[in-house]
Amino acid sequence: MKKQYFLLSLLAAGTLLASCGGGDTTCSSCPSATTPEPEVVVVTNFAEQLKAAGITGYTYEDPNAAYYTYEELPTDGDYDLEVGASSGHESASTTSHSYYTFDFAMSRINTYWQNYNWKEAEDEEVGTGAKTLAEAAKLTNAKYVSEIFPNDGKEYVIENTRGWCYASTSFATVDADGSPRISEAIPSASKGEDGTWNINLFSAPKTLNENLVRTGECMLLLYEYHQDEGYCNGGRIVCEVDFEATTLSAGGESTKLNKGDTLPESYSYVKFVLKATNLYSMGYVDPSLVNE
Repeated sequence: MKKQYFLLSLLAAGTLLASCGGGDTTCSSCPSATTPEPEVVVVTNFAEQLKAAGITGYTYEDPNAAYYTYEELPTDGDYDLEVGASSGHESASTTSHSYYTFDFAMSRINTYWQNYNWKEAEDEEVGTGAKTLAEAAKLTNAKYVSEIFPNDGKEYVIENTRGWCYASTSFATVDADGSPRISEAIPSASKGEDGTWNINLFSAPKTLNENLVRTGECMLLLYEYHQDEGYCNGGRIVCEVDFEATTLSAGGESTKLNKGDTLPESYSYVKFVLKATNLYSMGYVDPSLVNE
């Protein structure tokens, strides 16, 4: 039986060699001459797409690199952060801590998340975009794009959309009945000639407007959580309404407001200027506590 199996094996081998021209292993039907599968290059972003196409000279820059920075402990002792008598400014973490200065805190309000993406050119944009990868790589702001270029023969331009500011912003006020209120609104910040900071608030929720006019004060809560890096920063800023610079817009006219005024039932908006007076350590705001 073993002898028969051996002979069958020899016959099978001889048949294979014969089909290959008597042992010529250069023919396409030989297993040893199988052409290797081409390497599949998977691209996940614009930079890899350009590299795969052999286009050089492109370097991606993260448009939100500043988001991943944090404020280092000032070495000159110049702090705005107010702490209790039993604690100091030093933190157990070099990354997770409250803002030390007004300047850095305000920079987190004034800096917004930037998104750069491809958008098919509209009528007025035709001739300003790119139809090929080589053209796309040369566009202004192309260095900020991570999205893969469609490369389908159509013309595309780069669209920049602004997201939320780097720090989440909430305002703590008190309702007329004494109940605490947390309101979400997006402010901006500007520095006065005297070096103090102003918080500019426009189109805030109605109850927040009413509380600010009635009491003339609030606390701005700033918080940012860097999940991937595992640290958080923030602060609480006490603000007073600057009624000399705060105006009510209604019926196409702007008028100044005074502390304690009652807002009309219908108006366009209130443009607040808030004076930042004190900077305190951060506090987390539970989303379930947000009233509006």
